[in-house]
Amino acid sequence: MVGTQFDQPPLGAQGPTKRICENCGITVDWHAKACPYCGHVYGLQTSMQIPKTRNIWPAIGGVLILVSGVLAILMGLMFVVFPDDTGALDSTEDPVLSQEAWQVCGGVGVVFGIVAVFGGVFGIMRKQLVLVVVGGVFGILGFGMFVGSALAAIGLVFVYMGRHDF
Repeated sequence: MVGTQFDQPPLGAQGPTKRICENCGITVDWHAKACPYCGHVYGLQTSMQIPKTRNIWPAIGGVLILVSGVLAILMGLMFVVFPDDTGALDSTEDPVLSQEAWQVCGGVGVVFGIVAVFGGVFGIMRKQLVLVVVGGVFGILGFGMFVGSALAAIGLVFVYMGRHDF
């Protein structure tokens, strides 16, 4: 009779019984602790899984990247809606950047912030490590009230510390 690692040998059987190795399919002695051919270990100790502990680091990193994205969106919207309040257009000489250029920079900041927000959400959920890293990089580039870059960089460090949870 073919057994599995949890089956008992057939009752009333004389002599050694055999089982088929679950890993390689070769017949081995019932009382063997491991398959002599592939090394598969039999017994209850192989079925007990140690529960995987989850770190808090990816969630903290995701929140920081998310906040940097929100700050980048706010800063970008400020440049889009209020381009004259930058101070560069108040001087009597030629402005450094025109109103349209400030609005384009603000639009780029909004896009970078949106990417960072998505990266932060994926970081909180511990899914798609690559998207979290991309979101963190865009959070750094989005500047987000100038504090957002530092928050995104710290968030990327936390995500790196918990990268095994993805």
